[in-house]
Amino acid sequence: MNAKRFFAQFGRGCSMGLGMVPGVSAGTLAVIVGIYDELIDALSSLRKEFKRSFVRLLPIVLGVLIASALVLLGVHFFYSKAEFIICCVFAGFVLGTIPLIANKVGFKNETGKKIIGIVIGFIVAAGIGALSVISKLYWGLEFSAAFIEGRWWTYLACLVAGFIAAAACIVPGISGAMILFIFGLYNPCVGIYAGADSMFHNHDRILSGLGLTAAILVGGLLGIILTAKGMRRLMEKRREITFSVVFGFVLGSIVSIFCNQSLLNDANEWAYSQTPTWAYVVGSILFVGVAVGFYFVSRYATKSKEKAEEQSASVD
Repeated sequence: MNAKRFFAQFGRGCSMGLGMVPGVSAGTLAVIVGIYDELIDALSSLRKEFKRSFVRLLPIVLGVLIASALVLLGVHFFYSKAEFIICCVFAGFVLGTIPLIANKVGFKNETGKKIIGIVIGFIVAAGIGALSVISKLYWGLEFSAAFIEGRWWTYLACLVAGFIAAAACIVPGISGAMILFIFGLYNPCVGIYAGADSMFHNHDRILSGLGLTAAILVGGLLGIILTAKGMRRLMEKRREITFSVVFGFVLGSIVSIFCNQSLLNDANEWAYSQTPTWAYVVGSILFVGVAVGFYFVSRYATKSKEKAEEQSASVD
């Protein structure tokens, strides 16, 4: 691989790193920049053609890792300064994918089952955010503080978080980072690497930080291995019903974005009580603008992928 192609692939990998923003699908970004098929091909042939696949994946993976780190630092900084505005941006990304998912549901048949699927998905997603709030208000379960202290169950939480985030990436239009956010685990996980209490600033956290990182990676690997085949079967045999549940989940996740324990301060007061009027105005404008913009971006990506699949089918 020559230097020109290496840096081109590195740049495409960097664009995929934006998938660390809740609501943004890394898979969609891979389609947009034109490396989705190559990425899947390299991953699938990694065992048989390790050297060739490794060379193809190296610049992409490096780009993803570097961009992801920068995105995490940016999200951590801005979220601490303007929670409501950042939540509006996240929700805008999520809303932008809804029309595309709704189009895949199709209400010409099995309408009753699909409506039930939408309701179930909505209740689960919205309930996750509400449960995280209840766990802090009534049970005193604060994820950020527990992660800093390195309590035993945080390793299990990271394992589950990695599993869910990786599994979510298999579903078209779903963002793994968004799943972590509505669980209230996004900020605690980011806090391992960024901020005054990160393992890079607080050296007492180095061992726990490495342990939590390992738990996330193991969970992600298990999520991909154990759920990939099941999700593919569902997408093949019960595609519309599956998308109806996904549609409901995405709708409910918008509720959880604005209602999860990361928006409660140490005194258990909502961040909204300290949000100035101008932030509501800016947040609302960004919400609409991001939703419209990401809808067209996602629509372009979807059409490009469908066109590529049609061309591949015609060649075969």
